[in-house]
Amino acid sequence: MPGMDGYEVLDSLEADEALKKIPVVFLTGLTDEQEEMRGLTQNVLDYLKKPVGMRVLLMRVRHYLNLIAARSESGSLDQKQLAALTEPLTGRETDVAELMAQFRSDREISEMLNISMPYTKKLVSIVKEKLGLEKRGVIRQYLKK
Repeated sequence: MPGMDGYEVLDSLEADEALKKIPVVFLTGLTDEQEEMRGLTQNVLDYLKKPVGMRVLLMRVRHYLNLIAARSESGSLDQKQLAALTEPLTGRETDVAELMAQFRSDREISEMLNISMPYTKKLVSIVKEKLGLEKRGVIRQYLKK
């Protein structure tokens, strides 16, 4: 992108209170693993590498919209509690935590976020560790009251 890169755009969005809740998906030509990991640790929904077919992109956007709708139906995690964590959740980890709070299975989380099962299991494990959860179901203590 001329003028600024995606990370600078993301920083600008997050600095503006009115814009910081806009969901972001990186669509990039940067394909090496280090860049992908950098992107996924940001507060973004996903990191997609070009070229991406139009049908695949539309399917993913549909998944993201379903995820956002599911969040609004079941309440959301208390951001103050999450902000107080020693190691905060990334955007993707927050998505997983929200779905875990809805008692979604790993398979459902994988399908809703359009990510592989091994990656889903890894994210669930990270979320449990960061939140200090022995049992998955107690994540509900992080829901807004």
